[in-house]
Amino acid sequence: MKKKTALLLVSILLSITLLQGCFLDKTAPKSEPSEPPDISISISAQSIPYEIGKNQWNGAIYDRADTFQVILKSGAETNLPYIKLGKTAVIDFKGYPPDTIRISDYVLNEQGNNRYTEKEIILVSPETNQDKASFEIAMHPAALLSSNSKDYEKGAVYRGFRIICSWGDNECEYAFIIKTDA
Repeated sequence: MKKKTALLLVSILLSITLLQGCFLDKTAPKSEPSEPPDISISISAQSIPYEIGKNQWNGAIYDRADTFQVILKSGAETNLPYIKLGKTAVIDFKGYPPDTIRISDYVLNEQGNNRYTEKEIILVSPETNQDKASFEIAMHPAALLSSNSKDYEKGAVYRGFRIICSWGDNECEYAFIIKTDA
């Protein structure tokens, strides 16, 4: 009798475990990532390359090169995508949505430095939906500060977007550069 009761109890526990697996929410966020997760950035169905850099991870604070400069030093300036103003950038965090997200919009020079002062950096408010964030590539007022007529040609403005994300105490940044119009 004890064997039958034990076998019945094991069968019930196994059935409950299997049923829980069937009804678990498969879209629930994963636990905190052990490393900065890969993401995807797209604008008008075009995949946008990005650079990633740890700011602070697992108690370590990182001193590293500027992500915009890294992108341009890699020779990417000849392949920077041209994006028309008004398009929407979509960031897919692939199951690891950050606790916080801050996006900054820069007008850059050809070396990847801020072209003007810190006052011309615009903070972007993204729309978030589960593990995706999106924002519009709007006109940047600082793009109109140049007195060089070549800066008003199609695709002459280098725009850098810095996306700083945190998961608990861990923080990293994703950065990408595109060319837009003034």
